Amino acid sequence: TLEAERSFRQAAMLDPDCAIAYWGMAKANGKNEKRARAFITEAVERKEGAGRLERMMIEALNGYLHSKEKNKDKKTKAYFAELKKIAEEFPDELEAQAAHAYGLYRYRTTLKTSYEDAEEALNKVLAVEPLHPAHHFRIHLWDYKEPAKALNSAAKCGEAASSIAHMWHMPGHIYSRLKRYSDAVWQQEASARVDHAH
Repeated sequence: TLEAERSFRQAAMLDPDCAIAYWGMAKANGKNEKRARAFITEAVERKEGAGRLERMMIEALNGYLHSKEKNKDKKTKAYFAELKKIAEEFPDELEAQAAHAYGLYRYRTTLKTSYEDAEEALNKVLAVEPLHPAHHFRIHLWDYKEPAKALNSAAKCGEAASSIAHMWHMPGHIYSRLKRYSDAVWQQEASARVDHAH
């Protein structure tokens, strides 16, 4: 979360009118809705300078964060419906597909979709970009269920975002579940070294 916000803050420093940078800061604060709402408000104020895909992403998250719906499941389903609509409108835009795939992973309990639905969507992203950060979500997807299914993501996760310490940490989830403790330790050391380098 902190690393993601830091990255988007750097983008906003370079281009203060970059609406999607503020969307990114809002996304990075998923567990702090008050903070996320403040960032998405900044994104909305700048959205006219953005392309259609970015505007749709901003509007979808703004709708979710400022929803008056009290039922969280209904609110989540409405947000996911927007992500699905974006993915359908932009079938060749990898990040639109990645956002939809993330939704299938993140909201699978609410949506009553299967692990395989999320796996299929994530793999479509990874087929186009084998080092996409979606490896992070594949690791979480299979972590408690069938960790061996995410071994290929464990092998690539750190390389997918090599300057982000958390991405080097993530394979440890899979390796420790599979009792590959020396591999898990190596990943934690790699994560610490990246943090130290910062």
